Amino acid sequence: MSLVRRTSVAAVAATALVLTVVLTLVTSTGSVASTRWVPGNAQAGQVKAGLAKQRPPAKLITFRDRVVGGLPVLSYRGAADPTVARYAGGWVAISTGPGAPRAIATQPGGPWQNIPSALTTQPSWALSGRYWASDLVEVNGLWLLYFSAEVSGIGVDGRCIGVATATDPTGAFVPDERPLVCPREAVAPRAYDRMKRRDRGMPRQGVIDPEYFRDRGGQGYLLYRTQGRPSSIRIVALPADGRPGGGKAQSTELVRRGGVIENPTMARRGKQYVLLT
Repeated sequence: MSLVRRTSVAAVAATALVLTVVLTLVTSTGSVASTRWVPGNAQAGQVKAGLAKQRPPAKLITFRDRVVGGLPVLSYRGAADPTVARYAGGWVAISTGPGAPRAIATQPGGPWQNIPSALTTQPSWALSGRYWASDLVEVNGLWLLYFSAEVSGIGVDGRCIGVATATDPTGAFVPDERPLVCPREAVAPRAYDRMKRRDRGMPRQGVIDPEYFRDRGGQGYLLYRTQGRPSSIRIVALPADGRPGGGKAQSTELVRRGGVIENPTMARRGKQYVLLT
């Protein structure tokens, strides 16, 4: 018998042996897939069957399950740039849009209910009744709504920052006629912060994204972003009531970026201040 033939016979014999073992396992367990070798048994190499059947079926986790998660708790034309505050009746949220859209809920997770917009009366300097990126806070028992609105004199989409007040965050807010922050070039009443010392390399555009910050001791500040590129985050100290009144102040630039930097939030941790954008 040739070497090739002897090799073929040996291969056939080995194949037959493997088939015999497989058939034996199928006969004893009913399925090859339901058997597996479990290390650490008293008898090494023992095949333990049926464990796969005892396990619960695997759950397919989709991309939506991992990333998207649950449904939005609040949706009103996108509910952009929301500010959320707690008050005696629960929670109130105000977002970007006509009149500053508003909703309330008894719990943060909802259900949320839309109520009339917060700012239905616009200041004389605002070109429209649409407001961007508001911030709602309570200062000395009075509710303040900081907002940005379009103004003429500083280009397309140029904005200034104003403040409106209400005794109840679910009631009507009345805007102060004097802007809180507004560049000198804007067609508006003289603002509390006119940004006089703005660097020449910064575009002469508007301001947006107001955010109130109260430091230890009660001193209040307003953070905001300058529009255009490069953009910057600035901060200005506020009067005790958080409103412009008849005074004036000079803001300070905190950080600048060649692109767009926006939505500032500040917190204090020990002796350090943390600025998030």
